[in-house]
Amino acid sequence: MESAELELVTEEERDQIEDLRAELMDLISGHGAGSSQAQLHKDDGTLLRFIQARSTVDESAAMYRESMRWREEVKIDEIWASRQGRREDMSKVVQLAEKVFYGTALSGEHGSTLEGGPIMFDRMGKVDLNCIASCPGLEDEVCNSYMAYLEGVWRKARSCKGGRGKALVVVDLSGLSTSHLRHIGIIKRIAQIGPPRYPETTCGVALIRGPWVLSGVYKIISPILPENTRRKIMIWGSDYLAKLREKLPEEHIPTYIGGTKWAGEQVDHPAALIMEKSQTIELADWEKAVEEEALAKAMEGASLEPGGKKGDFVVEKQDEDIDLSEVPGGQIRFKGARNSIVVTKEEAARLRGGEKETKGNFVVEKQDSNINLSEVPGGQIRFQGARNSISVTKEAVAKIRQQNLK
Repeated sequence: MESAELELVTEEERDQIEDLRAELMDLISGHGAGSSQAQLHKDDGTLLRFIQARSTVDESAAMYRESMRWREEVKIDEIWASRQGRREDMSKVVQLAEKVFYGTALSGEHGSTLEGGPIMFDRMGKVDLNCIASCPGLEDEVCNSYMAYLEGVWRKARSCKGGRGKALVVVDLSGLSTSHLRHIGIIKRIAQIGPPRYPETTCGVALIRGPWVLSGVYKIISPILPENTRRKIMIWGSDYLAKLREKLPEEHIPTYIGGTKWAGEQVDHPAALIMEKSQTIELADWEKAVEEEALAKAMEGASLEPGGKKGDFVVEKQDEDIDLSEVPGGQIRFKGARNSIVVTKEEAARLRGGEKETKGNFVVEKQDSNINLSEVPGGQIRFQGARNSISVTKEAVAKIRQQNLK
């Protein structure tokens, strides 16, 4: 996507652009590291962005040279092409990384703000840093995915509003947890990619639905961000929807934050499976295949058939971080659940009528205060939001075993 011709240029801006172009003439003429990218980024609008990002022409020139060198070194055009499906050898890796760790919300095609600029939605709170950190090499692929995301913002911003387009970035932090603090190095690496290479691309970055841990994450991240970037960050409270509606049409607000635009579901799977499957799997079939192996790896030694057993308990679907094991006192513990465990309603119904408390047709002996047990479509019971453990008595589980043996 080419840059739009710069409109409404002031005399001062024209002089600054010409001064910077003269300073960069060797690079623009095809000499030096990054010259191939400089050929694609020598338009007035792009040069003006670098001027606005720095205080002097010399500083702007240094930033421009480094940006063009970096673009050439990482082969950003190839990364971008892979995201668009034009590079068969890379497309599966980068697109899978994006699908798993960012969701479809980063497609870059979300419409325009009321002022005509692009809109981007980032589901940072859904990034599974535990998965990324557990698989060597995957962090690089996720960074490639993020580079492609930034490139999309950059290209769209350069092409609209007379070359002065700037994106509104809405970052949904729902799901942000202490795991983000444990793996803050990954966040810092991602956060450092954009500012020195994509100047003046955004008009604002709105952080919404941030939990208590946001203050800790922001305190660590903010020092590495340029002052210009920090000034654009807006932390919105519970009135974020009203503020969004002041800046963009209702139909461009995704459903997952309370709007009407369908943005797809977030999908999370073990990182190792993504790397293993990314070179061979067809994108159209990836979700089903990865899901089957995700269950196998998450339930080592358990049957993958519906109703497979582990720890004498029937489990239909298990989150990757959940450990089912026997504990002192003759109990079965669901430990470490971060998303949900689902058992069939039929199996749960077999425990109904026991002496223990029932909720959602399931017998529960001990329940963490943050756990919500509820019925979900498909005749199932969901244990949602577990942070510590849920335990059911071994005797209750034995009832299921007895039924299965009949």
